[in-house]
Amino acid sequence: MKNKLVEMIKENQNSENDEEKQDNEIPELTWLVFSLNEDFYAIEASMSKEILRNLDIYPLPFVPSFVKGVVNRHGEPYSVVDLSLFLEKEKQETSLFIVLNLPDSKFCIQITDVMDFHTAPEDSVIKLEEVQDASFYNGTIDYAGKNVPILNAAKIYEKIRVNIENFR
Repeated sequence: MKNKLVEMIKENQNSENDEEKQDNEIPELTWLVFSLNEDFYAIEASMSKEILRNLDIYPLPFVPSFVKGVVNRHGEPYSVVDLSLFLEKEKQETSLFIVLNLPDSKFCIQITDVMDFHTAPEDSVIKLEEVQDASFYNGTIDYAGKNVPILNAAKIYEKIRVNIENFR
């Protein structure tokens, strides 16, 4: 009986230690890592609603050059932005899109390729300080030995919306 009691006490201590370890663990985040031509970028996985492939883009007149047009997503028009052009880089030739999970928007970004869903501890994000257009970025993560910028999808969407409204 005494051995049984000792075993129960040890089990209880072990489970308390496991709970303490869980309380002290750093939360992990998941990012969708993708490419725009040769450059890698990431967004929080929760910001991606769907990945679409091989849809026709229907051009729109009188919009900035980075707005490629609209695609038909389940019978609804979604605006397409070539994120590479928006970031003032080289135009992409692709029919791959990430539908962004933003409230009250029908918006997707054109990308070159999906690389991975990458999970890492929250404290592995390197915050950016005083970088030009830092408002478009939440920091960087290490992916495959590269520092990959994490895009702030909400800020990018807002900037694009303002650019379209003010385009003449």
